[in-house]
Amino acid sequence: MFFAFAGGHTFKAHQFGKGSTKNDAAGKAIEAWNARASQWISVKDRAPEARKKVIAFYRNNQGKGREVMAEYIPRFTVLVKDYFDQDAEGGTEWDEAGEHEYVTESWHEIVDNWGDFSGCEIVEGEVTHWQPLPEPPTE
Repeated sequence: MFFAFAGGHTFKAHQFGKGSTKNDAAGKAIEAWNARASQWISVKDRAPEARKKVIAFYRNNQGKGREVMAEYIPRFTVLVKDYFDQDAEGGTEWDEAGEHEYVTESWHEIVDNWGDFSGCEIVEGEVTHWQPLPEPPTE
C-alpha cells in the first residue's frame, strides 16, 4: 500500500510492502510534482519577463496560499492606453515628464475565458514566488 503526505511544496512517499514506488502511477505523479515544485523562483531573486504568463504564488488576506496564472508588469513598461479599456480601473502613474500614463508595477491574475476582460490585479496579497508555465500537451 502507498501513501503520500504533504511536506512544504513537495511530497514524501512512504511505502508499505514490496515493490518500487517509482514504477507505479502514484510514485510517478509524486516525482512529477516534486520536479515542478522545485521550479519556484523567489521574486526577490528575479522577476519574470514583462507580461509573460507564469504561475504565481501568494497568500491571500486569510493566509491561504494561492497558485494562479498571472503576469508581471514592471514599472514604466506598459502604457495605460494599451492595457486598460476605457471602463477599467487600475493603478496608474505618470512618467517624470508627465507625458505618458503607465500601469503601476503590479501582478495581474490572468483568466483566459473571460472574453475581452481577461485579468485583474492581485491586491489581496503579495506575490512571493513564480515559475514558468509548463509546456502544453502535444495531443
